[in-house]
Amino acid sequence: MSKIDELVERDAGLETSKEALEEFVRSGAAARQMRVVIELVMEHEGWTSLELGALGRLDRYQIARTLPQAERAGAIRRGDPRMCRIGNRRALTWWPVREQLRLDLDGGRHG
Repeated sequence: MSKIDELVERDAGLETSKEALEEFVRSGAAARQMRVVIELVMEHEGWTSLELGALGRLDRYQIARTLPQAERAGAIRRGDPRMCRIGNRRALTWWPVREQLRLDLDGGRHG
């Protein structure tokens, strides 16, 4: 089982959805969804999950569920909260890890 599959399975809560989850993982849809979320964060650094969802590639709930999984996989990181341009309330921002590595080298900080 891949790391992505393990992360998705760990977040599955209800026994009744186990078969659907297994098919989601087996079909490769889980891995594709995580790749899309990671790509969105890389393309739109510092955006909130609601802002990323407004782009239309995945719905906001898919993105909100996948962001913590991508964080545990080490691909992205949480940034400081800021006012969301859509929700008009403070929300976490999301950043690619490669950005954090670059900023660590030059002594800067995002988030």
